[in-house]
Amino acid sequence: MTQQQITDQIKAEVAAQFTINEPKPPEGYLPLEVIRGGMFHWELVPFNGSQIWCQLRCLNATQLNACGAVTLIEAVKNKDEKMDMNKVIDIRNIQEKIVRDTLNNPTFEQLETMIFKEDNVMAKYKKELDEIEKIDKSTLTPEQKKEVEEHIERLRLYTGFVLPEDTFAFLTSWGLGLDVSDIKKLNEDQLLEAAILATRGNDNPSDHITGIFTDRDREDINKCAWAIHGDFMHRKQIERDAFNKQRRA
Repeated sequence: MTQQQITDQIKAEVAAQFTINEPKPPEGYLPLEVIRGGMFHWELVPFNGSQIWCQLRCLNATQLNACGAVTLIEAVKNKDEKMDMNKVIDIRNIQEKIVRDTLNNPTFEQLETMIFKEDNVMAKYKKELDEIEKIDKSTLTPEQKKEVEEHIERLRLYTGFVLPEDTFAFLTSWGLGLDVSDIKKLNEDQLLEAAILATRGNDNPSDHITGIFTDRDREDINKCAWAIHGDFMHRKQIERDAFNKQRRA
């Protein structure tokens, strides 16, 4: 091999190392199929002890916010906290909106229509609710009015959430992305530390927490971390004021 051949071979090797091979789509590539596969997923969903295949939609942070102001960290942290009926109904309404927007095939409306058509007990209570809501409450005593309103509340709760509990819980969790998120692993100490670091770095608490999080998770991390930091600073100020007062005494 001549010197020129060796030089040409070295140049070719060097050029190959720095050549950028732009990726090209394969012949017949259909991007809509890939997009559809990323947005809609067929999942086995529990349904009253059995399982059914449902096509579910992936919700982004904006769509989740449109369903209602629910903070995932707070919901997880306070899951054992006893709540009054109005709070329960508020949370259930938000969950139902998430479930409605998550179910693509069958839709929530299709399941709801089928259940009210086939479930005689549910249909009976729905009819009872329609009738009792027509009562003129101005003709009732305070005691009777309270009793009627409580009965209406119970009927609305019974007929308002038609899906089985295991279905409702699964779809809510799936829609919120709890199955792919590390947000449940966070605690107040981690959030406080992240907020302190954010004050020093002039950025966001979520910038100082590692893990797998959705866009909505990062919004919640920032909200909760700043709230915890605010409480922490307030307690520190109370301690400083008490210490200074004791020194002056």
